[in-house]
Amino acid sequence: MPGAAFLAHIESVSPVSYQHLAGSVLFSNLFSTRKTIEVVIDQPILITQRVSRTQSDELLSLALSAQDRNKLRGLQTTTCGRNVLLQLPRAGPLLPGEILAGEDFIPLIKVQAAIEELIEVEANSFLELAQAAYHLGNRHVEIELQDKKLFLLKDPVLERMLSSRGLNLKIIKKAFYPEVGAYSNAHNHHSHQ
Repeated sequence: MPGAAFLAHIESVSPVSYQHLAGSVLFSNLFSTRKTIEVVIDQPILITQRVSRTQSDELLSLALSAQDRNKLRGLQTTTCGRNVLLQLPRAGPLLPGEILAGEDFIPLIKVQAAIEELIEVEANSFLELAQAAYHLGNRHVEIELQDKKLFLLKDPVLERMLSSRGLNLKIIKKAFYPEVGAYSNAHNHHSHQ
């Protein structure tokens, strides 16, 4: 439980650093046979603001899926394993490359697009690809459009539907950048969830 302290009884302790256990560690009498170690679990870092720019090279990295980049509140974990609690103002989705910060601008965290499992769709003609985009849009499926292909999150039902239309499908792993809805701007993403 974040922020809670608990006691762990250890039968044999050697005089080494226990910082890797989870935060600050206090231990009594290293040389007795029965040891009590108090481990205070690190509380999540409260992240409350978006930062326009930074000169710092020391940034934590927060890899988020396309869906998680729309969540401005909640517990997330940085790539180095630190828990962060997002409590950001509602100002549109998080964008890859955006910098977030806690109180007093500590720490600084860079948002990254996480690698996701996607279906890559290619067609023999522009019309076939446009029809695929139409049918996916009709189902409110988020898609990423490129010049001669489109991408969507892996879904076996949609995979069968697209395959039955004679489209060329490939399962790939890459960052997903879905299109922003027509009735929203880049910083006010609309969702039907």
